[in-house]
Amino acid sequence: MSGASALPLVSAALAEDGFEASLLGRGVTYRGTVDVNGLAVQLRLEFRDLEFSEPAYAFIENPCDLPRRVLPHLDEKNELCVVDRNAFVADRYAAAAQARGLVCRAREIITHGLTRHAVDDIANEFPQYWAPAGAGIDFGDYEGPTQTGSNAGGYLLIQRSNGKTAATGWSLRTQTRLSFRDDQARPETFGELLTWAGSWDANLPDRILAALGKLSANDPHCLIIAPNGLIVFWLQVSARGREQVAALSRPAGWQRALHTPFAAALPIRRDRGFRADVDYALGRNGGGMAPLSKRKIVLVGCGSIGGFLARSLAQLGAGRDGGMLILIDDDSLAATNVGRHLLGMGDVGRSKVDACRDQILRDLPGGKVLARKFKVQSQRHLFTGADLVIDATGEQGVSEMLNDWMLEARSKGTEFPDLLHVSIEGAGAAVQSFISSDAAFGCIRCLRPNHAERSRFSPLKDEMDVTVLGGCGEAAFTPYGPAAPMMAAALAAQHATDWANGQPRHLLRTGRLDWANTKEVKPVNPTKSDHCPACHPS
Repeated sequence: MSGASALPLVSAALAEDGFEASLLGRGVTYRGTVDVNGLAVQLRLEFRDLEFSEPAYAFIENPCDLPRRVLPHLDEKNELCVVDRNAFVADRYAAAAQARGLVCRAREIITHGLTRHAVDDIANEFPQYWAPAGAGIDFGDYEGPTQTGSNAGGYLLIQRSNGKTAATGWSLRTQTRLSFRDDQARPETFGELLTWAGSWDANLPDRILAALGKLSANDPHCLIIAPNGLIVFWLQVSARGREQVAALSRPAGWQRALHTPFAAALPIRRDRGFRADVDYALGRNGGGMAPLSKRKIVLVGCGSIGGFLARSLAQLGAGRDGGMLILIDDDSLAATNVGRHLLGMGDVGRSKVDACRDQILRDLPGGKVLARKFKVQSQRHLFTGADLVIDATGEQGVSEMLNDWMLEARSKGTEFPDLLHVSIEGAGAAVQSFISSDAAFGCIRCLRPNHAERSRFSPLKDEMDVTVLGGCGEAAFTPYGPAAPMMAAALAAQHATDWANGQPRHLLRTGRLDWANTKEVKPVNPTKSDHCPACHPS
């Protein structure tokens, strides 16, 4: 069905509800009224294209006629949030029914918004009621003098989109959930703001006055941190002219002026506040706290797998909140590595661990990431106190050495961190991750007791050949693109997350890239092998 054929059906359907159509630009607008407990509310629906490929925008024409000054789900542009536009699927084949459904839904939202539940509904999404959609300031770290306790405050930093920081202001905390009562409108002046704030937290107006008194008269701003969101207001002193700002430049004069009718009449600008600090951003990966934070994690190998994995571990919180991420690799980045490494040509010749560390700290500042350009054989001391060691070398000899260190510690009854191995199988055909430190199951050598044979859980088909290029004078390598190391890193990152959440099993996990040359290996907890030379030394 085309949009043109749907238009008369939609118009006819809405006409049953008393809505009249008018073409506007590329779309169509319908105006009518809905009855809300005897109150006639004028509603406008805008379909902004005639293809009916997206839901209509709904507006209340005269919100000042409503008994509430601030209505849940109604923004300052008078748009009523009828559906979640990110989730709603417009169906042009049912456009007429959907249009009538939107009218019905609008009536329900308005009706509910005029009940006693409105205060709580607004509080649940308060920042969007405080400032218009599209407004917003990203706030980074709170700096400067702070106090302990629930009312802690301090200077704050605004994070601009270009990565630079701008003007400082003041932050205040309240333990009160903020909202609007039936008789409260959004404040437009400083005096209205103080009255509104005091109705929710009696101490907040005095604290706002004290905070602004510490700043200059050049349009100072204040961030209020409440349990249900961050809100910002700017005192628009410059609206009274530059001369007025200059006249109030003396601190004592500015502090006195804040308590006068002049200040009460000053217009304010309202903005939403958005947290922009790294810990908050990463905490969204784990329900408020990044899953690998607070841990000491050692990553052995920063090659094609380890480069992508180092970044992923940092994004999962490794090295933050008292934790530490240690990178170990003695190699430097070669130009031939760039085709499947996280790092690029700008880092050729640099130590892989230094370059990976620098990239992480540049993009995710504030973490504790240590780089050690040594062979892991000489760095066993770094394992002391570690929670997890990840072997991303893909080298059987190194993997078995780490495995022997673990088994030796176990035999002596001493502590050793959990051990996670990750590898690429074949010519990038498959990837595997394996936690070998669960004493109830096999170790890494148990997977392949005899090097002359394939792993007991190999995903490679028996007839698959692995091409190896290079020869004397050139390091041998197996050609494959970045998909395999990216997938290996992703598998290991998820395995590490499950480990941190207390769910490391299944211990052996497999991902397939080349489906023609691999076979399914289901997630499994590998049993010990009676022929394992590591577990049963002769």
